[in-house]
Amino acid sequence: MKFLLTYKSFLFFLCILPAWVFSQDLPLNKDKLAFFQKGPKEIIVENFNAKKESVLKEIIPEYPALPSDFTPNLAIRDSLIDRLKDKGEIKIAMDSLEVLNHLNLSEAATQFLANIVFSVNRLGAVKSLNYVVKKGDTIRFSYTMLKGAGFDELEVLEAKEIRYSFSKSPKNVEQTGEFVAAADGIIIFNLTNRGITRSKGKLIVSRKEMQQKLSFVIGCDTLRHIVKEIKQLQDTITEVLVRKHFSIPSKTDITQANRVTLNVPMPGKIPVAIAYWFGSSDQNRNQWKEWIDADKLHSPLELYVAKELFRNGSYPLPEEIPAELNFSIKDNNGSSLRQSNGNSVKTTYATPTLNRKWNYACFSFQKGNSLPESLVLEVQNNSTLYDTVTDFEMIGLFLNDYQAEVETIVATCKEYLTIKAI
Repeated sequence: MKFLLTYKSFLFFLCILPAWVFSQDLPLNKDKLAFFQKGPKEIIVENFNAKKESVLKEIIPEYPALPSDFTPNLAIRDSLIDRLKDKGEIKIAMDSLEVLNHLNLSEAATQFLANIVFSVNRLGAVKSLNYVVKKGDTIRFSYTMLKGAGFDELEVLEAKEIRYSFSKSPKNVEQTGEFVAAADGIIIFNLTNRGITRSKGKLIVSRKEMQQKLSFVIGCDTLRHIVKEIKQLQDTITEVLVRKHFSIPSKTDITQANRVTLNVPMPGKIPVAIAYWFGSSDQNRNQWKEWIDADKLHSPLELYVAKELFRNGSYPLPEEIPAELNFSIKDNNGSSLRQSNGNSVKTTYATPTLNRKWNYACFSFQKGNSLPESLVLEVQNNSTLYDTVTDFEMIGLFLNDYQAEVETIVATCKEYLTIKAI
């Protein structure tokens, strides 16, 4: 009769990335798992077109391909740029980083904010021109006085800060300046005429947006796969070594001996444990039969042994201490496992477990020790009036080696690079 082994069922899920993202599954070892648990480092790049090669080497130092090794593919470039615009990010598997060699961000176009000729009245009159800019814009301007006495002043203000200041501009001489806007806001050009005659000048102002910054972050999706393999396994098998129903005459019956001796041959293989139960009262023997009839798969002794070996509580069996019986178990070499007074004894090959009573016990067997060829059960009836009807059962628990296909859950890491426009 076998113990049934219960295996837990595992569910797994599959993360699906966009179809154009290639995949690479890597074993998720402890070092890699610890790296991603700490949080990956973010790399911010302001001028990707110029820094493409260094970016690739920083992300993956052993990356061999250089931008010069590739002929730019406009279809790939446009696909990447469109995804950046639509989704705000791109995910690329780490084994497909060569697609970055085809990514070129469009250079920002120069926008002219002003290209005008204007006049300023005399004696301190002011001409103010305002232009909206964004943080990071490169502002370039040129001013040329075309007519006047040379007493014009030009101030360029961002918020309240003076970025440029010119005074006493020479006639027909171009004066230029360039700076990067520190914040979103308004740039003010104040032109003041300190002369006694009207002045006339030309102002050209342009802005070039800062190229979009890119953020690069290496991430990891942990996937779980079921791997099937043939493994050498063990389960437990129980065998009934003896199951006996017999009667023992009283000691006053001179026609028969008041002693019964049973020889229990030991199997060739070494058991993990043996257990026995002995019952002589009608109540206990009836209860034992009811338990056996109630569970056809497992006898009461099997359930008792399982609790004892795994130390998972106890499984009490019908208990008794008949005063008129002596009961002992020895091996064929004379060593006692159970003495007639009910004591269980440790031997060189067997150790009694914790939960044992007068009429039942379990012995665990040590590996590597030689076993006796047989055990000898001896029961003596000391009653002067009655014969005694008894039931005795002994089982052995053995390991059974077998091969089976086993499903194992394996964790893998799908590494990818996330690129975001910021």
